[in-house]
Amino acid sequence: MSCRKSKPKNKADKSKAAAQSVNVFGDRSHLPSTHTTQSIKFVVSNMLQGLGKQLRLLGVDVHIIDDELGDDHDDAARISHTENRIILTAGKPFERLSAIAPAGRCFAIDTELSARQQALAVLKHFDIVITKENIFSRCQTCNNDVYIIVDRFIMADMWRRYTPKLAPSPDHLANLRPSTGYNRLDIQLSNGVYLQLDPVSEMVLSKVDAFFCCALCGKVFWEGSHFERVHKSFEEILTLKDSE
Repeated sequence: MSCRKSKPKNKADKSKAAAQSVNVFGDRSHLPSTHTTQSIKFVVSNMLQGLGKQLRLLGVDVHIIDDELGDDHDDAARISHTENRIILTAGKPFERLSAIAPAGRCFAIDTELSARQQALAVLKHFDIVITKENIFSRCQTCNNDVYIIVDRFIMADMWRRYTPKLAPSPDHLANLRPSTGYNRLDIQLSNGVYLQLDPVSEMVLSKVDAFFCCALCGKVFWEGSHFERVHKSFEEILTLKDSE
């Protein structure tokens, strides 16, 4: 049922072809013409985890199948059904999943494209509106979209008390002034997860005013050169979307 396209001859042709790289199986008339990052969700097979992380980077809700947790491709159909997600996959897994998934809920991705080009293709095909505010609004590690905002002074205090081998008692932080939305911030979150402070350095603390801590997995993010590079990398996508 898929349409086989000739291989682009150069990078420009390949980028142009990215917008047409998703093969649709089934009727998509039931889908809204335009989506936001809050109105559409995907489940991605492990072989396309690069695509999944690129979409998460843009704020899109993506469940990435984890082989290490015992998931397999057939679980994508169950996850798609129970969590109302569209399946993105390729190759033989697509052949199997498209036979058991509801019509219009399984899509094939061109694996010859880079993860970034695959993400662009998905955005174009499903007409997903991405704003600059969406970028990095979701944790790339766990897919959570709730962050604890920590100012540099609280982070500096936690960092000085923190050692990777022996996490300090939460009592050590009892007198810290509260951060946004919380009465008290502990190194150990309410769900038992510890903030991942290893990437934080004294140099980072001297330059960054606010830190964004994932409330689910504890990963710590901040705006730096990486944020600037990603914004610039996807600027043409945002501009392209706005101009259409």
